[in-house]
Amino acid sequence: MCGIAGIFSQKLSKETLVNIASNMAQTLHHRGPDAKGVWSCESVGFGHARLAIVDLSAQGLQPMSSACGRYTICFNGEIYNYLELGEKLQQRSIALRGNSDTEVLIESISEFGLENALRAARGMFAFGLWDAKHKRITLGRDRLGEKPLYYGMCNGDLVFASELKAFRELPGFSASVDRSALSAFVKYKYVPTPACILKGYKKLPAATTIAGRNAAEVYESEPDAYWKYDEARVEYATVDGLEELLLSTIEKEMRSDVPIGCFLSGGIDSSLVTSLMQSLSENPIHTFTIGFSEKDFDESVHARNVATHLGTKHTEWIIGENDVLDLVQELPKIYDEPFGDSSQLPTTLLSRMTRKNVTVCLSGDGGDELFCGYSRYFWAQKVKNSLGKVPSPIRRAVARAIDLRSPDQWSAYYNKLPRFLGGNRINNFGNKLEPISRFCADANDEELYDFFLADWKQPQDLVVGGQNISIVKGSFGRNRSFMENMMLNDSKYYLSDDIMVKVDRASMSASLESRAPLLDHKVFEYAMSIPIDQKYSDGVGKLPLRNILYKYVPQQIIDRPKMGFGVPLDQWFRSELRDWCDDLLSAETLKRQGYFNVDEVVKCWNSHRSGKANRQYELWSILTFQQWLSDWGH
Repeated sequence: MCGIAGIFSQKLSKETLVNIASNMAQTLHHRGPDAKGVWSCESVGFGHARLAIVDLSAQGLQPMSSACGRYTICFNGEIYNYLELGEKLQQRSIALRGNSDTEVLIESISEFGLENALRAARGMFAFGLWDAKHKRITLGRDRLGEKPLYYGMCNGDLVFASELKAFRELPGFSASVDRSALSAFVKYKYVPTPACILKGYKKLPAATTIAGRNAAEVYESEPDAYWKYDEARVEYATVDGLEELLLSTIEKEMRSDVPIGCFLSGGIDSSLVTSLMQSLSENPIHTFTIGFSEKDFDESVHARNVATHLGTKHTEWIIGENDVLDLVQELPKIYDEPFGDSSQLPTTLLSRMTRKNVTVCLSGDGGDELFCGYSRYFWAQKVKNSLGKVPSPIRRAVARAIDLRSPDQWSAYYNKLPRFLGGNRINNFGNKLEPISRFCADANDEELYDFFLADWKQPQDLVVGGQNISIVKGSFGRNRSFMENMMLNDSKYYLSDDIMVKVDRASMSASLESRAPLLDHKVFEYAMSIPIDQKYSDGVGKLPLRNILYKYVPQQIIDRPKMGFGVPLDQWFRSELRDWCDDLLSAETLKRQGYFNVDEVVKCWNSHRSGKANRQYELWSILTFQQWLSDWGH
């Protein structure tokens, strides 16, 4: 795992290229504190910050050139099947100088070609590759978007890096906020690929490469896909076959020359990965969890029960409010681009604790998207099924009636109902009515799903000069069910741009490598081939994972309502974080900056602050952008 940066220029001297690449790589020291490497030729400067995981010797240093001298690579990530790929090279009498996965990759590129090498590789990665023979640079990214890669043009030169902060080291760097990207951010709480919060810069989409012989050609080229989500299928998929595949995948991802462990929340996904890891290990594996003093947010007891049953070496940290609150103002430096998923806070703290004990940690990320784990899948399907039976004129009348009041007003009415009428209380009742209103108004499947995703339903009303951009439009396939379309789109966008961003930045800020075996592309292809009715039944998802897990951990330890990895922001905004919110959301500050509709923000903040509504999610995105804006000096 590493940080990479580079510049491609036909006009700068070799010395200047070295200096720029070196300065960019220095900003990524947290991603790779073990070594720093710089390489340049007549047109390219590569900078590398190394976190040594496999082959800790000098033979694993980067940037690395192929034995033939034609190719040089600046690589971030891991190739988990490097031993198997190395055997194929040896069968062709290609001798390896060391034992690193990077060397195996670049020699595979040299021997078999880039596309064949990428198709054979199983791993997470981003890279810059120089072909000296054709004077051509290629940028590439892994299939599921686990590792980041930003790129753009600065002073006519192509630049790329693992994080945006590296670009601030470029001579004459200047960038303004892209208001379309800001609109998408407040809507979805992340900036969806290929957009970037900085105008003129982009994120390379997962499973693609771009290449060219000059800077403009690379920047303007359409990314070329070497793997496609929609075509990810295998012929036969069974639960027994899935267990076998997961065991072989986790065995590969446990390969490391440094201490390794596993995040354990006590939920289905992390408990399964932990169970399979422990079954493959002769000694107790290390497991890590954090808990909260607020019981509604605390899963630590469940993680402890799983760890005790499996016999892992378990480390637990119960964090208090101050641990989280002290982290809030660090977020722009950690995440580098505005990021509005509040579970970034506990994930960062968990990574810091874990790094004190190990250098590599496996996680259960991906189980919800691949195996139907989110309640929104069930809720959306239920809304669609129930209201689909109602004639259109009646549905439209219901929609008009719901729209007569705001979500806050509906929540207030609902909260006044006597308990015996209200039954089990529904949090944010008014917000739950909104999707019903949209469906009643004859929204199609894509529009309904997009509505479930959005925090700010009409971002163009919030962002000055903004617009309502949809990542969903045109993406629902006709041959997939509504739930299958939701899962596939979550895998394409939410998983890559939210979950993986959260985990990558949090873990790498602590110089910790996080690996997600459920996101191995072979596992993804297998999961997408299992019929939906074998993943979900009667409101219960992830059936294949549950059935495997019950072989290792008793069902009574596992089965319970799903908890999110969140923090009580709604309370903190009215107490410990109130001054911070008041400062960032003041009308004077907002008006001076000119990015947000002042009346909309102030109304939202006043509604939350008074306790009339819970607007924590909408506010968190605005607050994280405001904090980022302050840090970047815009």
